[in-house]
Amino acid sequence: MVDPAAAELTLDDGRTILVDLTGERVEGEAGRAVITINLSDPALAEMDVDELRARLRLLPPASWCSHWRDRELTSQARVRAADEARQSLDAWTDEDEALFQAQLPPGTDPDATATMRRETLLHRTVKSILEDARRIRAPGLHVAVQRDAPDGYGDGWDDRRVEILWWSAPAELRFEAVELERRLGRIVPDVVGRLAEPRPRILGGIATRVQRGDDEEEDEQHDEFPAHWSEAVLIEVAVTHKVDEEKLRKVRHLDLPTLEIDLGSMGGRMTLDGLRKLVVDGTEGKQWLHHPALRTRRAVLRYKLREHAEVLAYQAYIRAHRRERLLETPSSQWAQRYLLALRAFCDANIRIERLRKTEGPRYLEHLDEDSEEWAEVALAAEALEAHGFEGGAEHVFARTIVPRILSIQLNTGVGYAVSSAIQVVNAIMNTRSDNSTQWLSLYLIAAKSFDVERHFRPEQVRRFREWRAEVVRQIEAGTHEYLRPARFDAILSLLFPAMARGIAHGKGRAD
Repeated sequence: MVDPAAAELTLDDGRTILVDLTGERVEGEAGRAVITINLSDPALAEMDVDELRARLRLLPPASWCSHWRDRELTSQARVRAADEARQSLDAWTDEDEALFQAQLPPGTDPDATATMRRETLLHRTVKSILEDARRIRAPGLHVAVQRDAPDGYGDGWDDRRVEILWWSAPAELRFEAVELERRLGRIVPDVVGRLAEPRPRILGGIATRVQRGDDEEEDEQHDEFPAHWSEAVLIEVAVTHKVDEEKLRKVRHLDLPTLEIDLGSMGGRMTLDGLRKLVVDGTEGKQWLHHPALRTRRAVLRYKLREHAEVLAYQAYIRAHRRERLLETPSSQWAQRYLLALRAFCDANIRIERLRKTEGPRYLEHLDEDSEEWAEVALAAEALEAHGFEGGAEHVFARTIVPRILSIQLNTGVGYAVSSAIQVVNAIMNTRSDNSTQWLSLYLIAAKSFDVERHFRPEQVRRFREWRAEVVRQIEAGTHEYLRPARFDAILSLLFPAMARGIAHGKGRAD
């Protein structure tokens, strides 16, 4: 095959000469050809071939059909194309496609397939980035609790608010090991990072803000009890599908810090370098799905909020203004309401305790004094106090003494995950601390008043009577640890009329 073309040759003095080129393929040698240059100037004819080739420029419409560096240039082009594909996050091999197709659900439509292919590629890339970098910048933690003045109260209280916040700064987490898609319990996190020692501490601050109308006060202080990071951090990569409630429940079960990187929230076309910088060094698109530190800090903040002077003033103001209304209802009705509310509170916590055993020790938090259930208990206790019966809201009374007496009365567990009075009595008989032994006389009065022995087997009756005899001996000997204060006698006599006579007898009461 002969291929003619025109070319321009540039001389040293800048002049140009038009020359004819004739290319002819060499038979049997793929990729090789003989090019004949037709020249009329003898001086040009004596030039070296490489020099002539360097001075020549093909004129349109001529183009290369093949080139003596084809193989070298093709190899360079493929390397460059592969690198550009990686940089553009489009690198996808035949092996990748085969594996992807093997895992693709049958009947998936083309649009969904393209989306899933892209998501798979991004997942794989982010995991690879973290495996190589072995570090990540994590966003800070924050939690807040607040209390507003109740509606319906004037005198300048209705526009007041107390808010307490805890926060920590973003953290640089370094990993000694990064594991991809390793099963932990009932989930397979995208990435599990094992933190390098020494693990950093979670350093934070606490701010208290008090708003009174248009005025606001703020006080900041350092965290008093900084904690260390857990040994492992879980990382989830979200493109179009975020972690759902089912997986989040399993994450809470593990109770490990779990960070989500949401690539779907990062608009625009992304390069590999840009993705690497964002995943490793940025905080955009990252959020904590779960962190054990938030639970403990929230509990601390709730306690601080309850004890804040402004909140205590709220409560005193409320009590003073609703006292008259509470007194309109007889104390006997408030007593019934108190017992019903307290049992509902205890039962709710037992249900939570059972869930914690099946779903994980920290899946759910027990109800505390901020719960609606406790609010009912507190209101009834406040009403009883207005009627002259104090102590209903005290921790030992509401969380220990009354639940144990109810368990004896009803022959079931109240505040205990058991089904009979004997199981609660066994717990009482194993009491050892001084703060608990002082209330044993009340349980003996309850056992007699409600004839609890009728529910026991003979061997259980024998053991109970032996224990009771020892408690009575200690009381009669005047052992201080076994003598109760009298502060709960009045309210217990109201709540449990069957016990009133035994309480009034005074046995087991400190003088």
